[in-house]
Amino acid sequence: MSVNPDPDNLKMGQEVNDLNDPVARKNFRVVIIKPVVVELMDLSNPATASRERYTYDERSGEWKHEETWP
Repeated sequence: MSVNPDPDNLKMGQEVNDLNDPVARKNFRVVIIKPVVVELMDLSNPATASRERYTYDERSGEWKHEETWP
């Protein structure tokens, strides 16, 4: 950056030691990742290998479970 927007509060390498730090609170964001399909594959034992797929149904709000071939 060529210009520091707030030289009193924003410094490079500044450490935050408090959860109520005003600069940290101002720049804090929460991101929620909502998966639609989740797959689980277990190949640890070739004799009992399994693969499962979970699909989220937005209308019912429930997960549909399906076992597939590895």
